[in-house]
Amino acid sequence: MNNSGNAIIVMLKAPRPGFVKTRLTPSLTKEEAAVFYTCLIKDTFLNIGLSGQSIDVIACVAKHEANAELSDIIPEKVAVTCQKDGDLGQKMYAAFVDAFASGCRRVVMIGSDSPDMPKEYIAEAFLLLKAYKESLILGPSEDGGYYLIGLGTAKEAIFKGVDWGTSAVLSETLEIAKREGIDAKLLPKWYDVDSFEDIGRLLKTGRAVNSIKYIKDNKLSWRTK
Repeated sequence: MNNSGNAIIVMLKAPRPGFVKTRLTPSLTKEEAAVFYTCLIKDTFLNIGLSGQSIDVIACVAKHEANAELSDIIPEKVAVTCQKDGDLGQKMYAAFVDAFASGCRRVVMIGSDSPDMPKEYIAEAFLLLKAYKESLILGPSEDGGYYLIGLGTAKEAIFKGVDWGTSAVLSETLEIAKREGIDAKLLPKWYDVDSFEDIGRLLKTGRAVNSIKYIKDNKLSWRTK
């Protein structure tokens, strides 16, 4: 573990056709969507590396997917752990518990849907956790969820009673935090790459180099118009 005590968990799926980025099909074939998701994963780890932070990076994948399907995508220095059973909230909470048990003091969790988020947002999350250990740090996404969650201690309550996968995730999480007396601090809003409009935005930021190259090389950009 690095001396900073900071860790970032990336929640991942294996890039299997028909199981990832399904909102982009059938405009993209299932195979194209899977390759695009692979690019998003690569860009997510690249973005973490560009953040300038001293961070332990952990890829948390489903038990049956911690194999060759991801071995060529996840960077060599990234630790790989398996997701526990349960709904998304239970999986996320368990990943935080494991990270704190390993000695991490500040833990941030992201997915692979915001590979071009400004690196300053990651830095800000850790600064807030250092200053406010008992706070909940959230990066609101424009679809009503959150692209980042950070904790200084594991807090099971905020992962219970949330209608995962809906536009109510952020508001429900904030309501739970308020009810539990947990101080919540918000980062600037960002977006998830879930639609062709989002792909258009990805092209404009120019930061997700693998994803942008795939879109351009395969002449997919016209589908964003």
